[in-house]
Amino acid sequence: MMPDEALINLIRLNGKKIDGERLQREAFLLARCGADFQLTFVYSYGGPYSPEFAAAWENARVGAHIAVKEEKTRHGTPYLVYSRKDDDTETGAVAGLSAEEARSRLRKMAEVSDLVLELAAAYIFLKDDERYGDSAIDELKVRKPLTARHDLRTQQAFNLLQELGLENLTP
Repeated sequence: MMPDEALINLIRLNGKKIDGERLQREAFLLARCGADFQLTFVYSYGGPYSPEFAAAWENARVGAHIAVKEEKTRHGTPYLVYSRKDDDTETGAVAGLSAEEARSRLRKMAEVSDLVLELAAAYIFLKDDERYGDSAIDELKVRKPLTARHDLRTQQAFNLLQELGLENLTP
């Protein structure tokens, strides 16, 4: 599946507008659940990030499939929000996951805050990195000291990973 099509399908499956960072995290976790987006993820300040996926946003916007709007956080920091334009199109399989399977996992992700999703995605990314492996939780606390210091939030991230079927990757 091309990144443009994957992006459009993820926005459709979310059924609402979504910000770019959350979309990146969702795509990464879906990929770990078996979706074959054919994307490369690198570690960024917000966790896993795919430059190809970010480029797909512009392609989809230019192709008039999605709308992009700048919004601001409560602190005034700008961020981009993506929404679908073609609401009537039915979404089929998403990069090898059935639409229902992807939708089910996205629902689970939608139940947690952005910070919990960020911790879950960052943890899995670090756990996959052979430099960290079993010490991924320690590295996560170094990289995200304010976010990961809350035991409840960290536990919610691990609970999400279990619900997504990635429980064998948690500490």
